[in-house]
Amino acid sequence: FKTKYKIENIEATKLGYEYTLKNFKHLQETFIDRGVEKKIIITSGNEAIAIGAVLGGMKIYTAYPITPASPLLHLLAAHQRELDIVVVQAEDEIAAINIAIGAWYAGARAITATSGPGFSLMCESIGLAGLTETPLVVILAQRQGPSTGLPTYTSQSDLKLALQASHGEFPKIVIAPGDIEESLVLTSTALDLAERYQVPVIVLVDRYIVESYKAIDFPNITPLFERHYVVEERDVIFKRYAITESGISPFAIPGMGNALVKVNSLEHDEYGFFVEEEKAVESMIEKRLRKMSTIYRDLGESDIAAKTYGNGREVIVSWGSTKGPILEAMNILESKGLKMKYLQVILLAPFPKDKIRRLLRGCERVLVVENNATGQFANLLKEYLDAEIISLLKYNGRPFYPEEIVERVEEVVRK
Repeated sequence: FKTKYKIENIEATKLGYEYTLKNFKHLQETFIDRGVEKKIIITSGNEAIAIGAVLGGMKIYTAYPITPASPLLHLLAAHQRELDIVVVQAEDEIAAINIAIGAWYAGARAITATSGPGFSLMCESIGLAGLTETPLVVILAQRQGPSTGLPTYTSQSDLKLALQASHGEFPKIVIAPGDIEESLVLTSTALDLAERYQVPVIVLVDRYIVESYKAIDFPNITPLFERHYVVEERDVIFKRYAITESGISPFAIPGMGNALVKVNSLEHDEYGFFVEEEKAVESMIEKRLRKMSTIYRDLGESDIAAKTYGNGREVIVSWGSTKGPILEAMNILESKGLKMKYLQVILLAPFPKDKIRRLLRGCERVLVVENNATGQFANLLKEYLDAEIISLLKYNGRPFYPEEIVERVEEVVRK
């Protein structure tokens, strides 16, 4: 049976080759100028995330298998010895995230990855990382939900889940790469941000990104990052949660000095001991929340916050994997004489409201493109923008096609 199809495939290939020689002879004399030599890799989104994690100094990866994040686990497990990392397939998502938190506490950069159902189980532990100010990176690969939903289809319906993950109030960073290249770079960056600010960092991707393949220029990333902790603490009584203006306290690694590094999931004082007095509780909550101002000051105007493409009166705003279809739609629209401006928002928490207001100044209306049914990002944008917001939503598990965006833009422009 296999031999039969093998012979037929070989014969079909020969016929195709002969047809090309006969009908496209002029192409044989076509030469392509390669230009400057570049280091190009063909990679999927999951593979790009794995590369970014290793370049960012990840030493431990822990996860429970779930579509569409499982290929990340398979790839890293297959190469853990040569990469000098440890890969743990935990018994469930709760164990996976707590292993990652424990790794960070011990000084090792760690990542866990999951999809919507697993992330729901992880939410309590995200709060643990928030209160104990332990760095953490979670890759959330979205799929169509709720419940099991359509596990092999794409979606952008977990935005609000990521923004509000866990109970209580504490700082976190949420970033959304728009393509495979950004998935690589921002995964590497996420590890540094988590350690620098001692907060959970959630990287929002989706099935469309992680299971797509693309040829990309290998980014120029230095695979060594500055470590942001106290190497040695001589004082035995260590203020792990010292009140600071930035909200960021000294971060010591157990066993690397004389200090007792006490971490407490109950509300605590500067030394990590339980407190319930009114002023002490308020002081510690305010200290943690000051990190949001620090993060906003550092990142709010950066390229991590938002990017623009094109220059036109009509504006499209989006986040995540809609980037590719939008850029292609802009090319189609320009060929029809309609120039567009595209604003890609990457930093979703803390939300870069000042940069977005500046970039959209003078815009009377914006078209928001996203893969969910309730316009989650559009609703977030309405909190900070006075312009008319028109939503283009798609929620059948499929990514946007450029033609759909072109059609909607033309409808809006004609009004």
